[in-house]
Amino acid sequence: MAHEKTKAVDLAQMVPVRQFNVQKGDAVNNILSLPPEMLRKSGSTAIDVLSLPEFDDPKKAFHELVKRYAKLDVNNPEDIKKIIKAYKEAREFFCQLMVIPPEKLPDTLKADVSTYDDLLDIFQTTPRYGTKTGNLNTRYKKAFACALVKLTYAFLEAYKYGAVELREKTKAVFDAMNADLEVGDLPFAFEGGGFDDCENVIMREDNKDFKAKICSRTKSIASIVGKMLRKPEYDAKEAMKDGVGMMFEVPANKIYGQIFALLEYFRNSKRFKFADNCELEVEVSGMDFTQKQERDLINQLRKISRNHAFKRSNRAGGRYRGVNIVLKGLSVDAHENVSIEIQIVPQFNKNERGASHHRIYEIVRDITMLTRLFGGINEFWIKRRLNLALDDILPAPVKTSKMDEYKRTREKTFNNLFKYLTREDNRIGKRTDKNDKNRVRYFSVDILATQIVLGLVDYNEMRKLYKFDKRTEGLLRKRLQSMGFSV
Repeated sequence: MAHEKTKAVDLAQMVPVRQFNVQKGDAVNNILSLPPEMLRKSGSTAIDVLSLPEFDDPKKAFHELVKRYAKLDVNNPEDIKKIIKAYKEAREFFCQLMVIPPEKLPDTLKADVSTYDDLLDIFQTTPRYGTKTGNLNTRYKKAFACALVKLTYAFLEAYKYGAVELREKTKAVFDAMNADLEVGDLPFAFEGGGFDDCENVIMREDNKDFKAKICSRTKSIASIVGKMLRKPEYDAKEAMKDGVGMMFEVPANKIYGQIFALLEYFRNSKRFKFADNCELEVEVSGMDFTQKQERDLINQLRKISRNHAFKRSNRAGGRYRGVNIVLKGLSVDAHENVSIEIQIVPQFNKNERGASHHRIYEIVRDITMLTRLFGGINEFWIKRRLNLALDDILPAPVKTSKMDEYKRTREKTFNNLFKYLTREDNRIGKRTDKNDKNRVRYFSVDILATQIVLGLVDYNEMRKLYKFDKRTEGLLRKRLQSMGFSV
């Protein structure tokens, strides 16, 4: 069946960043002179230009990005405070991602930062992560600094697009919905409480009530940055489209009807301004809707907004079931350009055992982010993360008599989960340094393929330096070909 064309970036239409050189001379200034919309046309953001070989001085690159893209004045004390705050948040995010305590960072990165010059001193003469200069310990420190350059800029970009104000927007959305609840305009009623974490609600379909649950949250700045790293085609503005979020857990046979009920509520509520140019996206994953149901849903989307998109996806390799609705460009009270994401998922669908546990999903997610920052991660990090995840998945028994059995079960589970992480549908690849067979890295195939298409990484050069296992080579070639890149 023909589906509506989605608004997502078509990776096959990406234009290599290097083709955007608009003047001869200094390659760094060439690329940094590009307006942000040209970078987005390539499917990239300013974060990615820091991966280019031309940037052998991230100190200079960061300084230029701050002025040209973040539009901050390095002589303005208030802007300096924003930059230093972004660095400190980036450093905290980095420690959590790497699973290392702050005191284990290289000394230069632990230093207190109180001025802009302090920050630039940290980034000084830091080659990109792939430059093999000095001993391994020196490269290790410089790789950390290079990753922090990217992360600091990512936090600044999130500030620029209003990530800090998200909490106020969230409060305005839920205050408006509570007001509609009081006059009976909301399509559900709380059994108790209100919009606070997870609450039981009563919903209605065909004049019959049924029980459901609603969970609400505000997207944190760290979460926005994480999404920017996992999706190269997203800048902070795009990553914030689900900034105000709520999830409904309803009986599976009620999901289809509730899509219409919730869309009609936001369209007709007097407290939300739903203009014709508001964007509306609906993504269906793992649900058995008939062709007629999908056609009716698409027709309904067309009636609600001219800027609509419908797509069927296969999230998490088919393990995720549900419907995601994103409303972009709403107005509520004094807040404009509010974006809301609504998830509708089946009740009793949470499988938190073994490979489906959320902690395992987080490992796959974080490997993707580390690929964007470093190009990959070593086996030691994966094993460490798996052991931490198993502490939650398989807590140790209270009785010491069961400890031997527990250790055997834990070891078997660990080995199975390690194999699972490199399964084809997780798209995690493996490569070995040809000059050092002990240097093994795991990485996101999708991120590497995108970097190759953008011209950030040279495919033939990668093959000279590294050996990909047969499974990874096949995944990478298949992904590149799907993006219109001949190999």
